[in-house]
Amino acid sequence: MATVQTLIDRIFDRMRPADYIEVSIPQVLSFINQAAEVARGSGWVLHMEDDESLTFAENTWEYAVPATFAYVESLRIEDETTSPSTYDAHIPRSYWEIRINATAPYFYFNQRAFPIPVDKSLKVIGQKRPSLYTVITATVDPGMEAYLTEMASHYALSFMSAGNPTLELDRSRLALSQKSLGFAEALLSRHPAEFRVRPSSRLVPGR
Repeated sequence: MATVQTLIDRIFDRMRPADYIEVSIPQVLSFINQAAEVARGSGWVLHMEDDESLTFAENTWEYAVPATFAYVESLRIEDETTSPSTYDAHIPRSYWEIRINATAPYFYFNQRAFPIPVDKSLKVIGQKRPSLYTVITATVDPGMEAYLTEMASHYALSFMSAGNPTLELDRSRLALSQKSLGFAEALLSRHPAEFRVRPSSRLVPGR
């Protein structure tokens, strides 16, 4: 899978010539995050499954929603009779809801309808928003590499061509910038159903 460094290298390859003085690596990282923010604001989401980090406890009906989840599609209960454990048993949607307190969202289970399966793990399946990156060694969200490359290239080349539009180099960069923007907008508008919010999902408040 591609890393942020991979995307940065691709973007610098498009500059004519590549120049770390005109635009720095931290600036390009910022452009990549700006592109990710546009995707987040446009409703692009990514499939996510929790690592079964929650365990049911006796007489406990509230559990924090694991970090990063923006939407929750289903909850499943651990089946310990298999090895390794499987998670085929869905918890009916009428048995749970997502609430929020002063600090964080949490799952609330209906005490009358749902008997707590004590000591069994809870698997959360849903979607998260595109990542924002702080280090160039981070792995890029799968499926977003092309969009982030094109949109960040647009930002970088626009930045570099703002000096003197009468120069041939700046005109060339501006043309490349607009071409990258066209590709990015096409990718954003045509992202497949797997990157869209599923109709059966529930929004996690505050995320």
